Amino acid sequence: MKKIYLFSLLAMLAVGLTSCKYEEGPAIAFTSKLKRVSNTWVVNQAEINGTSSTAISGFKEITFFENGDCQIVYTPFGVDYRYSGTWTFTTDKSAIRINTTDDGTGLLSYANDWTILMLKEDALKVTYSQSSGGGTDSYIVTFEPGI
Repeated sequence: MKKIYLFSLLAMLAVGLTSCKYEEGPAIAFTSKLKRVSNTWVVNQAEINGTSSTAISGFKEITFFENGDCQIVYTPFGVDYRYSGTWTFTTDKSAIRINTTDDGTGLLSYANDWTILMLKEDALKVTYSQSSGGGTDSYIVTFEPGI
């Protein structure tokens, strides 16, 4: 009986540790990835092409809803501009796939995959690339929960 209990405990631990695949953690989590990512996130720190920054060209916040909807708020020139759309995890849950269109005109859109480096209840860190001015910029962004 003790052997079965020990085997069950080791199996649960192995499954728990293999499911935590993000480079910066957490090592073990008791809350699902869906529950952890579903939140309003504001930019805490950013790195663009290796240079630290506290903002990303007016990017203010992103909200991931459990039902797969999302909303991005940009604040260029001090005015909130909203993009609504959808998000999903990639098959292996290593990245978040975002697809949005601006609410004002419906003309501008944003589609990108954000590779997850860290996913905790109080922190989200991602990396992604984005075309800009004929080149490609690399971003590493750390978010904290919004209000």
